[in-house]
Amino acid sequence: MFRRCFAGLLALAIGCAATTPEVPPTVASSAPPPAPVPAPVPAPVPVPVPVPVPAAPEAAAPSTPDASAPLPPGWAERFPTAWTDPRVIEQLALRCDFVAQQPPPDHAGYDEDVFTCAPAFEQACVPSRCGSETDDCQHDCQSTCVACSAPCTTTCSACEAACSDAACRKACAVTTARCKQACIRKMDRCATGACGAERVKCQDREKRLYATHDCAPRCAAYHECAQKCTDSDCEPRCAEALAPGLAACITACQSQTGSKADKRRCRAACHEHEPCDVTSCFGA
Repeated sequence: MFRRCFAGLLALAIGCAATTPEVPPTVASSAPPPAPVPAPVPAPVPVPVPVPVPAAPEAAAPSTPDASAPLPPGWAERFPTAWTDPRVIEQLALRCDFVAQQPPPDHAGYDEDVFTCAPAFEQACVPSRCGSETDDCQHDCQSTCVACSAPCTTTCSACEAACSDAACRKACAVTTARCKQACIRKMDRCATGACGAERVKCQDREKRLYATHDCAPRCAAYHECAQKCTDSDCEPRCAEALAPGLAACITACQSQTGSKADKRRCRAACHEHEPCDVTSCFGA
């Protein structure tokens, strides 16, 4: 009896020891959940700001002689006749863009401006086709001289910018004076030599064409027609009767693209085809 009771108590003790203790239920916390951590905001990328570039200064306009300005010392008594005159060089050493003033109108022997690209254009009371062609040729010489002289001043400015004494600036001025004088001599050779030869050639051609195309009687008819004119449209009609199609041919030459020399050759071709024009009649 005692053994059965002891065995039962032992079995009960072993069963209680093997039983897993019951875990108490988890009680929910009343504290609020943690706030979400915001994502880091990337730093703004700096936008490059364009740096304003100062506008380049405008090129100074070329100097022009001031008629009201007094002549440099000594010029009134003996006006310079060339860029290479020491008195002109003295002025260039002070200012590279110096432009010599024209001599006074009453200055004997110097009635032309010897310091600018200005050939002596002829003035004729009687219209002349060869005279007009010569003027065009001299204008070409003048344009070439202007283009030749401009770099002389630019080079002078660059030269004097590197100078630190008067001797250096004078050396730059001497070089500039020789440069400008060479351009003037080149223009003179062009205006008197090349254009003069072209004028002689034109005059010989005009005489030949006038004779071979029997222009004398046609010119007489033109003069008779023009003398009877009483309105502004009459004279052009007389000229058209004298040289049919010539005016239209010359107008076409003037409107075409090309150099002045090309236009001169075009007009010469028109006159070769119809030489008896108004200018040949007045020159006869």
